[in-house]
This record gives sequence, structure tokens and C-alpha cells, in this order.
Amino acid sequence: MTIALAGLYGRETVDATTTVETLDAQGVATEKTVLAEKDDHDYDVWLAHAAVILPLSSKLALQGIVWTGANLDAYQAGIGQGVNTAAHREIGAKGGYLQLTATATEKLTFGAGYGVDDPDDGDLGKDARSRNSRLYGNAIYALTSNTSLGAEVSQIETRYKSKDSAEAQRVAFSATLRF
Repeated sequence: MTIALAGLYGRETVDATTTVETLDAQGVATEKTVLAEKDDHDYDVWLAHAAVILPLSSKLALQGIVWTGANLDAYQAGIGQGVNTAAHREIGAKGGYLQLTATATEKLTFGAGYGVDDPDDGDLGKDARSRNSRLYGNAIYALTSNTSLGAEVSQIETRYKSKDSAEAQRVAFSATLRF
């Protein structure tokens, strides 16, 4: 069994910006990003994270991650929501995934799992995304010891605080080169 623990802490300042377009004497447009509104608040960024890989046999393994934190949009958590600037507070979130991995041959591995990303509803604005969940299956084929190809199919549901849920099906392909 493998266990890993991780965490992070930081501070972030969030200022609103806007893009301004200007024309020079020849009529050539130039875009410039300028400060639209200064936010005098600093926001905490933190994460506590635990991961486990549990071999069930020589060909099967169960692996999972659980995490909790706040202002995690830069780390692809909180469904891309880090700070509620209207309320001047960090958006807390928790989540994780559980996956079963099966090694079919030396070169072919299958995986199936479920994951969730669940921001704290009390930190969110009215129309914000309130929960993402994902059921998925994948296959990875090793071409060489450092090159592989993969494919994944997933069913994703996104819930909103004040709107109907949305669902999507996704197919993704990957090529990996390890060096």
C-alpha cells in the first residue's frame, strides 16, 4: 500500500481588470489590460490532500484521493471558482475520486472510477456551479516503456445553486511521452 499526504498554503490578491482598445494615428488598434477595480482584501489559499494506492492482487489496484481546501481554482478544484469577490471570501471546496485499475497485459491497463468536486454552497454566488461529479472508464496502451496512448469516456454532471443541472458525455484521447 502507498499513502501520500500533501498540503499547501498561500495568499492571493484578486483585482478586477478590463481590456481597453486604443487606436494610433494610423488607425491600428492596440489592446491593453488595465486595472478596473482594486480589491484591498487578501484571500487565503489552502489545501489538505491524501492519496492511497491499495494493491488488491498482482493485476488489480484500488486508488483514491480525498482533499479539502479553499480558493483552489488555480489547482483545478472548486469547479474553477476560488473567490467570491462580492462577499469578499474564499470559496471552500472538498472532493476526491476512487478508481479501480486492472492490468490486462504488460502493455494494456483499464481503469474505472468516480470523482466529485463539491464547493461550499454558503460561499457561492446565486448562479454558481455547486457540484461536479464524473463517472469514467479508460484504457492505456504502452507502445514502449516510455510512450503510451490512452482513451477515456466519461459522464459528467454539473449542478448549479439556482439553475437546472447540466450533463455532458466526453471522450478524450491522450499520448504520453515519459522522459
